[in-house]
Amino acid sequence: MKIAVAVLILLVALFVVSIWMGSKKEDSGSSAAAPQPSWVQSLQTTFGGHETFVAAGEVSAPCFSGAAFQLPSARPCSGEIAAAKPSIRTLHLALAGPDPSKPGLLRPATITINSKDGSLAPMKVQLTLKNPDTKSIKVLSQGATFSIQCDAAPCRVALL
Repeated sequence: MKIAVAVLILLVALFVVSIWMGSKKEDSGSSAAAPQPSWVQSLQTTFGGHETFVAAGEVSAPCFSGAAFQLPSARPCSGEIAAAKPSIRTLHLALAGPDPSKPGLLRPATITINSKDGSLAPMKVQLTLKNPDTKSIKVLSQGATFSIQCDAAPCRVALL
């Protein structure tokens, strides 16, 4: 019993010393922050840390130009999002007027997105007047394929 109490006291003492030493490091005034391990960065990205968005340079589609998808007809437009280093990126799209110089008329659209390796079920998102943008489409590091179709032509969907 005496040994167990001695071990417990030793563990508490080590805990207190480690907290004290940690607070001394923070008070040392060094302005350079230590780099975070990659697993910490991955967890922060996954669980609400720094969010990485799909950039215009990562998107390729025949209807994509100037950070927007221009659909002059009711036919769907298909394309892909390139693979990239961050394990998860957010695809943020929004309805836009068919003519960028004359904003106004918004036309509903449907976006279907698939992971490139087929490991995830396809996701369908409706952009409507009540729900004009997406904030929760996640793209994995291997990239994705997608299709955009407007309910009426012409329509435009912007990449934010």
